[in-house]
Amino acid sequence: SLEQLKPPTEGQEEQWDRQVPGFGVRIGKTGVKAFIVMARVLKAGQWKLCRITLGRFPAMSLSDARDMAREYITIAAKGKDPRNAHRDAQREQVKASRNTFATCRDAFLETGEKYGISKGKKRGKPWSAKTIIDYKSALKHFHGWDDKTLSDITRDDIQDAIDDISE
Repeated sequence: SLEQLKPPTEGQEEQWDRQVPGFGVRIGKTGVKAFIVMARVLKAGQWKLCRITLGRFPAMSLSDARDMAREYITIAAKGKDPRNAHRDAQREQVKASRNTFATCRDAFLETGEKYGISKGKKRGKPWSAKTIIDYKSALKHFHGWDDKTLSDITRDDIQDAIDDISE
């Protein structure tokens, strides 16, 4: 039925969904159809109604738009602006992807090669060539971890690595 919607002669028109209150599609006079959700958001101590554009049809499916609308309405009910929450979640994903095992391992080895790592001091003396080789050899047992974020490494992963080393 979304494909059958006719654009208005002037301005924009909104058609509201029967399944998800506050969710609908906005049609412009050019025929562009965008999914929207209306939600009350807490701003400066007051609840204000805001319209949030979720995406365009047909690039976004109706079921995906409904799911997103439900999520945004839930976030707004908690007093948070869904637009900020969504952006913050994306930032956290990017931040987490930078904290991979490979990134931290490489930084650890680089720091040890340049400055060493010692307790109580900011910088120690650089590691010897043998120490570097020993660390690199030990870290090879953590295969398959390169793309894992540190927060995704489980006790089972660690136990499997310890078992591999002990064998």
